[in-house]
Amino acid sequence: MKTKSFYHLPLSSLQWLLTGLLLGAIPLWFQVPPALIVGFFGCLVWRFILEKKGLKCPKLWLRFLVGLIGVLLILRLHGTIIGLTPGMGLLLLLIALKVLEMRTEREFMLLGYLAFFILLTSLFFSQTLLACLYVCIVFIILTATIVQFTGGASEGFRLGSLLRYTTMLVVQTLPLIILLFIFLPRMKGGALLQLSKPKAAQSGMSDQINPGSVAELTESEEDAFRVDFPNGETLSYNDLYWRVAVFTDCHGLIWRNSKREKENMGRPILTGPLIDQRISMEPHTGGWVYALDRPLFSNGPVYMTTGNVLTMNLPINERMNIRVTSQIGNDRTPISSRMKTSLTQVPENLSPRTRLLVDSWTKQAKEPRELMKLALNMFRKENFRYTLTPGTYSSDGLDEFLFERKLGFCEHYAAAFATLMRLAGIPSRMVAGYHGGEINPFSNYLIVRQADAHAWVEIWVGEEGWIRVDPVDYINPLRVDSNTPLASRFPVEMVNGSSGLSNSNGPAVVQKFLDGFRLGWDAVNFQWNLHIVSYDQASQRDFYQRLGIRNLLSWKLAAILLGGLLVVLSVVYFLVKPSPAKKDQTLILYHDFCRVLARYGLPRGPNEGPKAFRQRAIQYFPEHSAKLTELFNRFIALRYGKDGIERQVQVSLREIKRILRVRNHVVWKKFSANR
Repeated sequence: MKTKSFYHLPLSSLQWLLTGLLLGAIPLWFQVPPALIVGFFGCLVWRFILEKKGLKCPKLWLRFLVGLIGVLLILRLHGTIIGLTPGMGLLLLLIALKVLEMRTEREFMLLGYLAFFILLTSLFFSQTLLACLYVCIVFIILTATIVQFTGGASEGFRLGSLLRYTTMLVVQTLPLIILLFIFLPRMKGGALLQLSKPKAAQSGMSDQINPGSVAELTESEEDAFRVDFPNGETLSYNDLYWRVAVFTDCHGLIWRNSKREKENMGRPILTGPLIDQRISMEPHTGGWVYALDRPLFSNGPVYMTTGNVLTMNLPINERMNIRVTSQIGNDRTPISSRMKTSLTQVPENLSPRTRLLVDSWTKQAKEPRELMKLALNMFRKENFRYTLTPGTYSSDGLDEFLFERKLGFCEHYAAAFATLMRLAGIPSRMVAGYHGGEINPFSNYLIVRQADAHAWVEIWVGEEGWIRVDPVDYINPLRVDSNTPLASRFPVEMVNGSSGLSNSNGPAVVQKFLDGFRLGWDAVNFQWNLHIVSYDQASQRDFYQRLGIRNLLSWKLAAILLGGLLVVLSVVYFLVKPSPAKKDQTLILYHDFCRVLARYGLPRGPNEGPKAFRQRAIQYFPEHSAKLTELFNRFIALRYGKDGIERQVQVSLREIKRILRVRNHVVWKKFSANR
């Protein structure tokens, strides 16, 4: 009985296919459990060893055992095989089993296409510029593998010429890719590349402010968001307050977000200039939305709650871009009498000492601004110190902060000031967010980090409405620790704990170079995320409007698509058209010479060679026989001499080699099929 033959794939093609599969799976290392990646790599190495030694594929029962172990491992790690991450692990397992049973050229091609698929699945988890560059490089390698295999595996893997040819194939498709990317209709609710659900950042604001909660954020260098100003506005540092949350439930040094007052509100009544912002928010679990104080409206899926706070119902699981318009001025939205009463409530357990302090102020001043100045002067003139390490305060530690330790960060000063204002009968609330940001000089946008977290106060002053008060601005610079964000606002010699030494040495130059490189790379990534990754339906609509296209049936859109298609076809044509054959100047001169003889009565016959034509020419022009003989002999030597023979032999040898390689490949396939 004739058994099924076993076909050994060319080793050069197999090793590059296995390499492509491995490179395609590498980006999944941080998404899929490492045990699955290691097992996948082990199966690839196993198949390569079998092929190199000329052994057959593993038996069916052995492959079944490998698959069973893989499924049990996925269930052990995830508890299910349903979902994005377990599904990716299951896909790797199935591809590994296919590698172990691959026998034919058809299966080789199938695995090649699966390698493309597994490579592109890495974009489910990350669409950063580096990730996309990596995908492009591996894509070219996989394409080269397929081209090499289909073009004749016996020729070997000539890396240089093959990669050049493959890169040219890929480059030819770029115009069409760009055209489709720009004009392919986007689905509502997301960009074309945004398929991932990355892990959201855990650091950020919460629903209450405790002593030390903001100070903990300042120890994190994680990026919170990036923002640029499309209209080119230039804002001072004192205007860069980024609003995130408002707290109205007062408990001394602890402030909480009032659930009963968190309700949708209409458009606020604001003063000041309008500032447009494009904000690129990093993933986070809180659902808060960053905006320049104070936001007026936004184009994103957000709504405004009491206190001019933008928020979302769901956590932000992927990088999100929104446009916000703010009005940096006072909020004059009227508040009800019930709201005023609520915004002046203080804890019942406030000590008599604190109440006596506020009573002394109310006897000196009646106006809110005068009372505010008295409280701020206390922070400035008395021995209050601004530090990241104030120690632990109890839940009712307001007295301890005001009269004893006098150590705190921005949330201590804001909470204490707002409580004192309420005790004086002035409606107040505490605001948390971010202050400042690092300007990227390469692209003129701001990078705001968790370390820029800040807390301040808003008080209600009659017709002026809500005004912002930042108590830390009134702290004596000599009592500011050098490791705090506030220290950067003052000269070095004014900051507590500073040495005053210059940093103009060698390491500072290196650090400056590294900072410049970091900011330059960040600018490239910011533009990539803003214009490529986040190119969604809204961005496409804005782009259409700039082109004067109002709808998909517009003649302008049809003209652009048709013109773009013609450009693509033209580029492809000029890239693939064969170059004209190099003209033989010797033959051109000979033809010119023949035309001269024809004008004088001696035309050359259609199939007459140079030797026969030479004999006729000598007989027709005997008086010029010597010159004619010399001229014909030189042409024959140049055209058919040693150099010409060598060129013809080289061409013939290359042709014979090609024919023999193809024949050898066909014979080997027939021989393997009959074994």
